[in-house]
Amino acid sequence: MTNTFKQGFETAVDAIDPSIVPSVTLSNGDKMPVLGMGTFGSDTYSAEEIATAVQGAAAFGQRAFDCASVHSNEKEIGGSFKRIMERGVPREELFITSMCVTTCTALPASLCSRARPGSWIAQDSTACRPPARHVFFR
Repeated sequence: MTNTFKQGFETAVDAIDPSIVPSVTLSNGDKMPVLGMGTFGSDTYSAEEIATAVQGAAAFGQRAFDCASVHSNEKEIGGSFKRIMERGVPREELFITSMCVTTCTALPASLCSRARPGSWIAQDSTACRPPARHVFFR
């Protein structure tokens, strides 16, 4: 990737229009893209490389990102989201999910209390064992 992505964010000339990506309608009426980018890669790529990939994906129209604290790249990806928004992508267009393994019941409750209005949490009993909770931050 070019240094443009490391320094800032620019929409690609041949980017996909995010509004044409298939979506589902949430209970609050928002339309969430059904295609998202996962941010796991710590077994092969550095946190900085994953963060750069997030910016690259956003430059090409990606608006849904699946994150998790167990990936150990939250700080770097958070910096990417900050740059993406500073360069003109409205926060309302970004759909960021996080997975929390429910080994401690206080953790999901803590996330719920910090979630922004409009956030939701869904129990996913099939994603992994122990069950995980997917938290959507809007």
